[in-house]
Amino acid sequence: MTGANGFLGTQILRQLLSHCQVSHVICLVRGDTDDAARQRTIRMAKEALWWTDHHAEKLEVWRGDLALPKLGLDPTRWEILTCGKAVDAIIHNGATVHWTKSYEALEAANVGSSIELLLVALRCPAMRFVYITDGRPWKAHEEGDVVAELSAPDAIPYSQTKLISEVVIRRAATRSLPGTFTTAGTDNIAVINPGWVIGTPTEGYSNTTDYIWRLVATCVKLGVYNAEDAEGWLSISDATTTAEAVLEATFSTRSDILGDEYATHGMAWREFWAILEDMGYKLEGVEVDQLHETLFEEGIKLRRAVVGDTYVDRALAQGSSDFSRPGQELITEWCWGHIWTRPGLERKQRSLLNLGMLIALKAWPELALHTRGAIINGLTEKEISEAVLQATVYCGAPTGIEATKVTERAINEMIANGEYKRS
Repeated sequence: MTGANGFLGTQILRQLLSHCQVSHVICLVRGDTDDAARQRTIRMAKEALWWTDHHAEKLEVWRGDLALPKLGLDPTRWEILTCGKAVDAIIHNGATVHWTKSYEALEAANVGSSIELLLVALRCPAMRFVYITDGRPWKAHEEGDVVAELSAPDAIPYSQTKLISEVVIRRAATRSLPGTFTTAGTDNIAVINPGWVIGTPTEGYSNTTDYIWRLVATCVKLGVYNAEDAEGWLSISDATTTAEAVLEATFSTRSDILGDEYATHGMAWREFWAILEDMGYKLEGVEVDQLHETLFEEGIKLRRAVVGDTYVDRALAQGSSDFSRPGQELITEWCWGHIWTRPGLERKQRSLLNLGMLIALKAWPELALHTRGAIINGLTEKEISEAVLQATVYCGAPTGIEATKVTERAINEMIANGEYKRS
């Protein structure tokens, strides 16, 4: 099994280790050593609140890397995997999940590993191969539409890698069925696409950083949701049900592609928002334009609180043309309305990070602005001075000297204007 130390993977592993028909589970996990990889897997299981010492009896963890040829395995282990005698099933749940990396950076781990494991399964027809994908669930006749959608210039490379893998595996499954043109004649391949996977119904363990919960957190904070999508379908399944589907596909002898069967879990968006309202959250369905307006207003409030009314008024006035307004909307809605209001970091911590990045970029006007914001957010002059010194070591003396001048001048201006008083 790959991806056993991920959010869904740990629930699949949980059910495998508890299944009476499973005697041994080998997990491929990144790590410096086998023991380090094993500890990563166990640590995730403990975090998900299901690990016991009893589970350790069936578990074996191999250090590996999906981005490397033969998954980074040594010849002996690769032979164990591919000989067709030691392994009865492969569950490929692993991938490098990154929303901004290029296709080329993700291809080896996400596409290359999938094809390598697919080839193993095709050469060993008695071995079951189950591939877990994500994204929008689709049926075979929709392939062209999905490919066109993910071929657009603004498509996310990660989603493209998952689609390529899914298409190749689906086609291999179809063409390897008895009666088709290939000689393999196998029926050992299954694809599972569960849509969005949320937490477990028993422990309530969930991935709070996943897109769906980030969306919910933002909508709850603003008190609104997109009414235009209310009748749209939300493909969603809890982690336990999804893991059960994976095990069913692993032990099944059916000769069809099982992905479509598990793509129907979910509900209309209006039902999803109704559940949150029943839990006591006050939410109002509004049009998309109203959503943007609300997020913009929230961003403006924080922007004024951090950098002051004078700067914000000037920036808005200068950015009021049709050409420049989209830039102001982007900065205000997403930088200030979304990123700056996220939990996890205090404002002063975000200010400290900003100082270092702006010095590295040599963005002197922005550094002056965010020096003001840093003081307002609670950083001391000493902390700002130390941030400049830290950046000087890594960015060079000329950059550090200029940063010192800019930050000191910004602080002195605040003192002169009565905005800040040295203690």
